[in-house]
Amino acid sequence: MGIELLYALALRFFLIEFKSIKRLRDWFRNLHPLCGQWTSCPFCNGFWCGLFIYWLFHGVNLQILFFALAAGFASFLVKIGQEYMLYRMNGGE
Repeated sequence: MGIELLYALALRFFLIEFKSIKRLRDWFRNLHPLCGQWTSCPFCNGFWCGLFIYWLFHGVNLQILFFALAAGFASFLVKIGQEYMLYRMNGGE
């Protein structure tokens, strides 16, 4: 299950933070207000990426919800860590 979590985080990085698909991401944000919220919330996009990855490997069962929540939480923690590192690199104390 650990490798699937890494796949979900990698998919999230590719869809949300990869600079090469910025135009596609901007187009998606403008489709609907919920799409804009989905791309700006690290827990939300981690949840949906985790849901997709779990479905891809294991199909649908009750455990898919728990895996998606774990992927969302991991995505949130990665984003918090990233912001903290940037804060420290820019001279924050």
